Amino acid sequence: MELLSPVPRYKYRPLENSTTIRVLVLYAASDFSARLVADIVHVDRKDLLRPMNSQDYPECCRFYEAVSYCWGDPIFTCQLALENGTSFLQITPNVDAMLRRMRRPHKSKYLWIDALSLNQADDVEKSHQVQLMGEIYQQAKKVLFWMGEENGQPISALFNYLNFMAKEFPRWMDKSYNDWQAQFMEQYPGALHNYLSRPWFWRRWIVQEAILGVDSTILCGEHKMDWKVFRFAVQRILSIKDYLPEHSPHPTPFPQSSSQLVNADLLRAINQVIALGAAPSKILHRMMEFRAAECSDPRDRIFALFGVVNDIYEPSNPSPNLSNSLGIAFSVDYSKPWNVVYCEFAKACVEAGHGNEILSHAAHFGSLSHADSLRPSWKWRWARNSVRTTFRPVTDTDPLHPIYNIN
Repeated sequence: MELLSPVPRYKYRPLENSTTIRVLVLYAASDFSARLVADIVHVDRKDLLRPMNSQDYPECCRFYEAVSYCWGDPIFTCQLALENGTSFLQITPNVDAMLRRMRRPHKSKYLWIDALSLNQADDVEKSHQVQLMGEIYQQAKKVLFWMGEENGQPISALFNYLNFMAKEFPRWMDKSYNDWQAQFMEQYPGALHNYLSRPWFWRRWIVQEAILGVDSTILCGEHKMDWKVFRFAVQRILSIKDYLPEHSPHPTPFPQSSSQLVNADLLRAINQVIALGAAPSKILHRMMEFRAAECSDPRDRIFALFGVVNDIYEPSNPSPNLSNSLGIAFSVDYSKPWNVVYCEFAKACVEAGHGNEILSHAAHFGSLSHADSLRPSWKWRWARNSVRTTFRPVTDTDPLHPIYNIN
């Protein structure tokens, strides 16, 4: 008896030009457990700029949705069937669950997903496509934020409460404190804190994905919520400190300090969400603002923020405005190891006139020389989260020690 040969792994076709992207066509299935079947098509981004009533280009050009998610543990135990089942791609359980939740029962869905739309084995392609990701998310019909399954959390109740809070918050200010203190205590801080502790909120790539999406929706298991409404409701929680309970004129059985309700961890998470609505800013400011956001590739500590900054330009294509106003000339290049990327980035910042800001990063990130004595101390270890070093003024009685190795 002849053994059947295994289905071959999918081979990516090279992209035709610098404006081409890959879109996943996820085929419909009414059965949640049915095999995931899809195709990968090439789309020229120039077609996205045509009028929406134009009928002479593929539907996926007009209706693709970009996905923001966490890869999850790098355990590729699931399969996505492609090319009529004649090839496959290995995917993680989280991506498998995400595709099943997004799949429609009767109509195909068009998705841009970095793990599938980029050839992860091609550093040259990835370097170029990463520079386009900001535009890819901006041009998407919708951006979908996949948070994972419910995992026993009261997601339905939480989303309902946040939707109600966003809608009714102004009217709440006119109600007695006790009326909505009880509602607050029923849902917070545990449910919201647990939700904001999900890996998605602390993933570095979501910064540009959340900021640049024109129409974004949160998906958690079978539940969904509009991203703008979610951010608005979460922002309102900061106002609660002005009304709970030490500010209340009424007797209350609740804790006598609002810090017990909105603790430091929850406050940090809320501020992270609020920052995801900010306008483009400077790269060094962004790196400090999102210093707690994580990524698996240390080079992405820098590269993942390029889509939401306004002072980076490609050296081969300088911008007249940036090159004359402290703009930083730097390219995305995944062929270089992370420590070389960090050194070259620090040098580019200094050459652009940002020397003082580079030195200030020492208070939060430490120096490469701590890990490698041959590295200059003014080039920082952006691969680590903030070490939050505290500087104090130097006095005349302090002994002098060499702090920086400038070379």
